[in-house]
Amino acid sequence: MTSSYYRPSGAVPASGICIVVGFAVAAIPLARLYGWATFRAPFVPDVLIVLVMCMCVGLLVRGAAGVARIRNPHWMRLAGAGCGFFVWYVQWAAWLAYAGVAESPLYLGLRPWTMIAAILETLAELPWLGAACLVVCWLVEMLLLMLPAAMAGSLRAAEPFCEKTGQWASKVDVDVQFETIENVEAVRRRLERNPGELASVLMPCAGDALAFAELTLYRCDGGDSFVTITNYVAAEARSTAHEQTAALLAMPAREVEVVLQIDDPVVELLRLPTADVDPFIRQVSAAGSAA
Repeated sequence: MTSSYYRPSGAVPASGICIVVGFAVAAIPLARLYGWATFRAPFVPDVLIVLVMCMCVGLLVRGAAGVARIRNPHWMRLAGAGCGFFVWYVQWAAWLAYAGVAESPLYLGLRPWTMIAAILETLAELPWLGAACLVVCWLVEMLLLMLPAAMAGSLRAAEPFCEKTGQWASKVDVDVQFETIENVEAVRRRLERNPGELASVLMPCAGDALAFAELTLYRCDGGDSFVTITNYVAAEARSTAHEQTAALLAMPAREVEVVLQIDDPVVELLRLPTADVDPFIRQVSAAGSAA
């Protein structure tokens, strides 16, 4: 029986494995640059460099999953974590080479026991508390490189894919805000019974609203489309979330708008009976303009 929702097929093409490995190998120069930057930078810029690198590795893994057409979120989660660990390992080889342990990062990378001995020697020269703090920092850095990459790969592999055409479904953003779905469970059951009633449960907002629902469509050329409906609320000015986001972006608070998701989506990747979603988009766009 066909599910009401999209479910990844779990396929991992053999060529896809090669592509993921290729992306990981292609990250070696980036990892070496990262090792050089963390070796030269003081602590505060070092933290920023780590965060930027985490984002870069996550984008790399997401791109690899898309190009490789991997539709197995669990496998891609493990592969993403492995890519993050690989980058962490390569940057360690580069860092130790810049510290003078060996002339070549490649030499150290192919000799993990030499790397471990050098790390233990470095720790032995520190007081036990300083050594413990340093080990914790290293482990946190490793997790920061592994976990976002694992999540990015898993989320990408879970996106709709058309098995008939062998292509990812195209994402269609509907530039209309709808009134918040109040009775989420009732609307969810109604749409699961008859997805064709989608237009009747969505009412465009009149003007700017602090609470609203947003719609995302995925068009699949093989004959199906999928929809996700999510409720959002705008964070109040000078709230904790608002102030923290403004500080993170280094922007004046008055120029920052923070939108928070309310609970789980009303429906997530619900299967629609047609791939032709253009009439519906035109309908809700016209209703939104009128509102």
